[in-house]
Amino acid sequence: MKKSLIAMAVAATVAVPTVASAVALQPAGDQASINLYGSFRPQYTNIDSASIIRDGGSRWGIQGTHDLGNGAESFYHLERKFDTSSASFPEGGRLAFAGLRGGWGALSAGQQWVPYYNAVVSPNDPFPTIGASNWYGVAAGNLNRVGNNLTYALPGGMPIGGALAIIVDGDTAEPGVGEDNDIDSTSLGLTATAGPVDLGFGWNEVSSAAFGGDDVTRIGLTAAMDAGPVRLGIMWENVDIDEEADTGSISPWSVIASGWGFTAQWADQDRSVDTGALSLLYTYKLSGNTRVQVAWETIDNRDDDIALIRYRVDF
Repeated sequence: MKKSLIAMAVAATVAVPTVASAVALQPAGDQASINLYGSFRPQYTNIDSASIIRDGGSRWGIQGTHDLGNGAESFYHLERKFDTSSASFPEGGRLAFAGLRGGWGALSAGQQWVPYYNAVVSPNDPFPTIGASNWYGVAAGNLNRVGNNLTYALPGGMPIGGALAIIVDGDTAEPGVGEDNDIDSTSLGLTATAGPVDLGFGWNEVSSAAFGGDDVTRIGLTAAMDAGPVRLGIMWENVDIDEEADTGSISPWSVIASGWGFTAQWADQDRSVDTGALSLLYTYKLSGNTRVQVAWETIDNRDDDIALIRYRVDF
């Protein structure tokens, strides 16, 4: 009976997407919690005087936990994209993973955020669809939501937090020729706090077989601190493309400052041509779950600037 009620609640919520707050569904059996959430994000975008009304990253999701006793629990998380400009569901999802956690940490498998992103990129990724993390990552490879992903996360409450992930999809660059490609990518992310400073370290390696090209090894560092009403942050990376062939490396970096609803970021790809970018964002909250975002970006080696206005309603 309870499962039927849950199914009816999910169906009703999806059919009536104008609910204004997160929906906590009635647990069944040993279910500790079920949460349905989402975000509507219609957006106006102007690129070099060309305008378009499109979607700005709308999504819905469901997540929950089961209490297994003795301090252990299982958990799951599903998140899908939807398009407000066409009322459609684009192919490919955002998140879909399940796992087990306890005093020893957590183990999860599926499509999920990689530890490198959580530790290094996420603190410097506040922008709606523009900003450094959306374009600076030349030869990035498996840096955000990645499938075929097995992740172990350290338990909470430790001086150092973080996780290690391996990505294995079974593909090879040249199928049928006997190339062994057991692990496509490995990602490590660690976080710590030193006084007023939040620190992050990341290491990510993508094998040559995953792309059919060179190995890509990436190391990233980030630091952020509150300076009165303003939060300041810096991110630096080093990317070695095919270390064995010694084809060189690049060192992308960015600085970011936020306060009073404003965020400004300067980033550089460290390429042979001018690739600096300036991004500005202002967020005005109409309520706890409704906001308007205005953003603008200019890039050195591109003539067209980008400006956007997004209306965002979360539930």
